Amino acid sequence: MSTDIVKSPTRKAERLHHSQDRIEVLSFSEDATPKKKTYSDSYFQGPKEKTLEDFEELLKDANPLQDEFLTEEEKQHPWRQPLKLYYLVAVAAMGALIVGIDISLVSGAQIEYLKQFNVTNTNITGLLAAGTTLGALVGSMLSILLNDWIGRRGSLFIASIWSIGASIWEALAPSWKMLLAGRLMLGVSMGIISSTVPVLLSEAVPTAIRGAIASLYQQMVATGIFIGYIVDVIFVNIDDIGWRLMLGSTMVPALIESFAVPFQVESPRWLIKKGRIEQAEKVLLAIRLSSEHALRDLVLIRKAVEEERRMTENKNLYAELLTVPSLRRELFVGILLMLFQQFCGMNVFMYYVDYMFTDLIGISDKKAVLASLIAGFTNAVFTLPVYWVIDKYGRR
Repeated sequence: MSTDIVKSPTRKAERLHHSQDRIEVLSFSEDATPKKKTYSDSYFQGPKEKTLEDFEELLKDANPLQDEFLTEEEKQHPWRQPLKLYYLVAVAAMGALIVGIDISLVSGAQIEYLKQFNVTNTNITGLLAAGTTLGALVGSMLSILLNDWIGRRGSLFIASIWSIGASIWEALAPSWKMLLAGRLMLGVSMGIISSTVPVLLSEAVPTAIRGAIASLYQQMVATGIFIGYIVDVIFVNIDDIGWRLMLGSTMVPALIESFAVPFQVESPRWLIKKGRIEQAEKVLLAIRLSSEHALRDLVLIRKAVEEERRMTENKNLYAELLTVPSLRRELFVGILLMLFQQFCGMNVFMYYVDYMFTDLIGISDKKAVLASLIAGFTNAVFTLPVYWVIDKYGRR
């Protein structure tokens, strides 16, 4: 039997004793009184198929906001999951590609559209490149309403259709003002996607691989950036319409997304929050390794939703972000991380790398686009290590 000390979100020390057939959780509260909970692997292996009522009885004292319950099979083979789950992951990742591809496509396209539209004002140059981020601000706020009204799947479908229209608009823009309108439109869909994909992945994926899969969003953004630079290389030598083909290429992942989303399952957590328990059970049965795992997670998610409702009843959650010291510190750290990520200059470099190579260094368009491939490749490769460390060493 092995013993590990694990961190608890409630700042209690927890000692896990792993044996062949069970996981014992000893929670030490502030008065040092241990509370023992046992979750048995053999419970899954009995001759009788377990029902929802069995799991409700087994987990009646579980606190899903604090404790995690994993079988030895899940610990030893966390990536052994149904194809339906990986289909959901792939479809969600396709949305992240839309965001990444546009970042590098506009870098290559602006070499030509600035000349064609005779744009010499640097403010307009920046506005055209960063128009999507301004639109994303609106899209991220809009996603709050969409995710609550029509769910994660519906939000992704609307965003993909919107991306198709915005991509066509950009490709056919007759002036820089119309191009800016298309950039803002595309930004709205990118804001919805950026807010929805990480939430969907974290809500649908099993605990054992949740950290790695939730990080897939950033990996696919980085991969999309690299793919976008490849597209730039393909179209850079096509006179007059090359930049239009670049910006219109965003339509490809958006088309794939729009066709694939209707066959994707909805977030089980969202379904449970809306009281659609039977639908949530069907979804979990499709994306979990066995019916026992599905029913266990159904009970835990439902208990988590009920506990969250109880804890947040008659409370202003937005106000508590500022009034509760622990939440205020976490909010402050999160904001600083995002600010430093932008101020490090990497995103600016990705948006303007081709422009800098041609205007500041003076190399040809073709060489500039080829050189940008190095930056895109490096960015994509060095996002990979997160899969090996995030679930092993934790988020912090």
